[in-house]
Amino acid sequence: MRNVPPTRQTASKQFLRSHLVHGQPAIVASVIAGAGGTLGLLLQTFAIARSVQLVVIERAPLPLIYPWLLLFIGTIVFRSLCTYLSSRWSAAGALEIQTTMRRAVIDTLFSSSSNNAHADTINALEPQAAETAHTLLEQIDLLEPYYARYVPQSLLSVISPLLILAIIFYNNWIVGLDLLLAAPIIPFNMIIVGMNAQDISMKQMAKVRELSSVFLDYVQGMTTLKGLGYAERAIKRVAAAAQELGQRSMSVQSVALLSSAALELVSTFAIAIAAAYIGCNLLRYILFGTGPTGMSLQTGLFLLLLAPAFFQPLRSFAAAYHDRADALAAVESLLPILSSSSENLSTPEESQQAVQELADVQSIELRQLSVHYTGQKNPTLQEVTLPLIRDQAIALTGESGSGKSTLLGVLAGSIQAASGDMLVNGEVLPPQTSVKTSWIGQRPYLFPGTLAENIALGQTEHTSEEMEIAARKAGVMSFAEKLPAGLDTQVGERGLGLSGGEAQRVALARAFLKKAPLLLLDEPTAHVDTETEEQLLASLAELVKGKFVVIATHSPTVLTLCKHIYHLEAGKLEQVSIPEEEASRA
Repeated sequence: MRNVPPTRQTASKQFLRSHLVHGQPAIVASVIAGAGGTLGLLLQTFAIARSVQLVVIERAPLPLIYPWLLLFIGTIVFRSLCTYLSSRWSAAGALEIQTTMRRAVIDTLFSSSSNNAHADTINALEPQAAETAHTLLEQIDLLEPYYARYVPQSLLSVISPLLILAIIFYNNWIVGLDLLLAAPIIPFNMIIVGMNAQDISMKQMAKVRELSSVFLDYVQGMTTLKGLGYAERAIKRVAAAAQELGQRSMSVQSVALLSSAALELVSTFAIAIAAAYIGCNLLRYILFGTGPTGMSLQTGLFLLLLAPAFFQPLRSFAAAYHDRADALAAVESLLPILSSSSENLSTPEESQQAVQELADVQSIELRQLSVHYTGQKNPTLQEVTLPLIRDQAIALTGESGSGKSTLLGVLAGSIQAASGDMLVNGEVLPPQTSVKTSWIGQRPYLFPGTLAENIALGQTEHTSEEMEIAARKAGVMSFAEKLPAGLDTQVGERGLGLSGGEAQRVALARAFLKKAPLLLLDEPTAHVDTETEEQLLASLAELVKGKFVVIATHSPTVLTLCKHIYHLEAGKLEQVSIPEEEASRA
């Protein structure tokens, strides 16, 4: 297969097969219903042929024809029911698989520690938000036709033709041989065309992901683009990308049309040969394969009606074959996220118990801890040892890129160390366990919703009174009380409508409400003015009481809150002495 390494191709196929188990019962039921529909087709076709024989040749009275007409009507109802059940069950199986996959992707993205980190490195390359959203919303949707159509049809394309072929051979081996010789040409054609289709589909998926990322980046940076006068250039680039995407989509469609045309040519040619033989046999021009008496009208009509029906499952399989190419292309996006495939899949109960948060914490210590990102020559953190002491805030200083945020990430459990240990209460922190943590970053993310909802973040166990107390301690009420709806005031995406200082106060309120023993702050006053910084410090001084606190900062004002100062440089951590007057003030 072009442009697709065999190992990745094999991994993609194994990925699809391994997840089949989650919808297997429904898909098996779908195949059984489809096979039942084939049996109904055989009975329906025989009822038509027998009725015509009775009317045209035997001139039978109507009472003898009625049972066959009733059988014909009954098989129509039976086949319709089988078709409905087959579609319903296959869709249910595909939906179960999609739901499980989405849960696995979300669990992986929100996992407190990376399950895919190697022993000596950790991958720092993460997909863009647009690519991840595209994977969750559209790439997984592309797997639905694969499981709902391709998988059942791949089985029915074997079962149904064999059932029909057995009946045809029983009635006339010449017609059976004709259809049998034509049948292998169709899968061979699909394999040849499918190679090119998968290559094109993968390129198209990559282009769609790229366009999604570009479009989202432009939407988020629209203000900047307008300010620099680049809005027209951005519009032209999006238009060019959309035009290229349209051309690639047409390429995929042209391959599908070519495959269908080749299938129709083969099947039409085989049916024409069978029809010519049956017609000549009925006219007694050719008696080979039927004996001196020739073929009856009933048998000839029965075989003639079954010939197109023999190719119908193969047609359906050919139509669904391109779903396989789309699914393999979509898996290329899923594999980097779910590299361990089925190991990442879990039930909702398992997902809720996947990470245990420790709230009863007496001591925390990092010991000989190192982090090494893939693609970097030197480790970001190198044998770092850091004891945390309750009620004694620690400041981390250092140039941008020195590893301050990485160290905070290790403490939060979102980054897995290559070596070293994190000790909690004197014991090494076991896997799937983290310390209950509150995190306040440089630019806290606020979701579309009310101020109260942004403070609670889904924590339904807290009362409105508790939220108001947390908001008052953080200084949120100082501006919320001036709003007509108070804490029920709607906030736009990313805190639209609030200043940087107000957004930071909402983040502080989250920390007050959570009451976590470990508090991590990453440049909490980096994007506010001096007056706002002093106001935030008053709230921070209240927040840090009774907690283990680590603050990454460049601000001299924030350093006054800290009892200990550590400096990071070249991955190494060194404690900095504090003048006695500053230590007493802290």
